[in-house]
Order: sequence, then C-alpha cells, then structure tokens
Amino acid sequence: LSDKDLLYIPKAEHFYIIGQVKSPGSYIYQEKDITLVEAISMAGGFTPIAARNRTRIIRVEEGVEKIIKVKVDEITESGKKGQDIQIVPGDVIVVPESFF
Repeated sequence: LSDKDLLYIPKAEHFYIIGQVKSPGSYIYQEKDITLVEAISMAGGFTPIAARNRTRIIRVEEGVEKIIKVKVDEITESGKKGQDIQIVPGDVIVVPESFF
C-alpha cells in the first residue's frame, strides 16, 4: 500500500439459522455454494427435538417473501444431494421443534 491509497472492504453478507440447531444465530456467507445441509452443519447440527422434515427457508426475492419447505431426511438419508437447496445471503433457516 502507498500513501493515500483507498482500501474498499465490502460489508459481509449473512444468513440466519433459528430454532432447533445446536448453535442458532447469524452466519457469515463466505462461500458461494453453501447448501442447507452444510449450513445446518455449521450450526452444529440438529438438536434431539428438531423437526428435521419441517425445516423451511424464508427468502425474500424482489421484495416478496418466499417459504421453501425442505424434508432434510430425504436429502441426508437417501443420499439425494441434488435435492439440497442452495442458501443465498439473507436467507432465514427455521428448524421447528418436534411435537411428540
């Protein structure tokens, strides 16, 4: 760097995980190809009372809220990685509690 150089550092983008994961919270969107299963893994995985198959992603596209329902067991247990959903900055992943 030289005198009077201007350094631009873009604001970090985030996605959010709430509900029945071990570490809910805000996560920095560092990788371009992060999937739902990878994001849940970043949050420490599901808690024992998580309703894995009622997981949903809340996404805003062009000002309109969209809810994507995901049955995570169909991805993880059957090995259908192609059904995994790509996460985008601003997504809110909701993992509800299971009702016995």
